[in-house]
Amino acid sequence: MFYHHRYTTPLLLPTEDYIVSVLQNRAYMNGTRYYSSPDAFLYFFSRLLSCPTALILRISILPLLQQRILERAGCPGDAVEFGMRLLAALSSKAGIVGRSAGAQKVWKRDLMALKDLQCADGGWEIGWLCKYGNSGVELGNRGVCTAFAVKAIQGFQEEKDEAESKGRIALRRGSSSHWVPTIETAKGIMAGVNGLC
Repeated sequence: MFYHHRYTTPLLLPTEDYIVSVLQNRAYMNGTRYYSSPDAFLYFFSRLLSCPTALILRISILPLLQQRILERAGCPGDAVEFGMRLLAALSSKAGIVGRSAGAQKVWKRDLMALKDLQCADGGWEIGWLCKYGNSGVELGNRGVCTAFAVKAIQGFQEEKDEAESKGRIALRRGSSSHWVPTIETAKGIMAGVNGLC
């Protein structure tokens, strides 16, 4: 929350060091006091690194986070776990290297497992998001579970569509005998120019 609201203070450094050590030591693998699944920790960590204020942390820890997320590819889970895992992969670009064909291969089993869990009414069964620390009573919501699933599937579809559009020849025949660049070509050129500045 602090990073999201652009609030930084040296008082946050011990907490930051702690969560980085949890990632480094894989202390999240058996869940935490409030989250049963390791995917929840990785999801929330990827969300932390997506905050602009966390740029320095992102630069130093992103490769490790990507590695830890990739270690979870193909693991069993419910729809919340698959959704969180896939969204963490999208957010951190874990296993997504320029072309989504590679990402589709790495994450295909998880995507298919998530899609297979879809119910006849279009939603997903309840998945356990968190739990009470002392009692261990798990908390879940079918709507939240469905939201994670839909967002993850849409995100991978958008990655796939973007990769396919980049792979196409981005020229079309104009009214004359000259080749005229399309909007996609212009956007690609501008992105390259912006990358140089």
